[in-house]
Amino acid sequence: MGLWHYTVGQRLRSILDTQEILLATKGIPQGEKPVVWLTTSPHWESTANKARQGPNGQPIIMSKGESAAYGEGLYRIEVLPEAAP
Repeated sequence: MGLWHYTVGQRLRSILDTQEILLATKGIPQGEKPVVWLTTSPHWESTANKARQGPNGQPIIMSKGESAAYGEGLYRIEVLPEAAP
């Protein structure tokens, strides 16, 4: 069974350079542990869509198409199961 990490092109460059997927830390409430988001789904996960700041300062979740345009494409990285405890 494959594990997948979904990301955008803006983040892919760093992942390829460092060979590391960094922990998600933005917007994580205090006391909650940061994580790397993985899925067993071979299809784009809507939870991977990016957010932008709305006029009132609240985040607005973008659609898949908006995330692709804003993020310079959509990408899926396979992660070995033993790398994800």
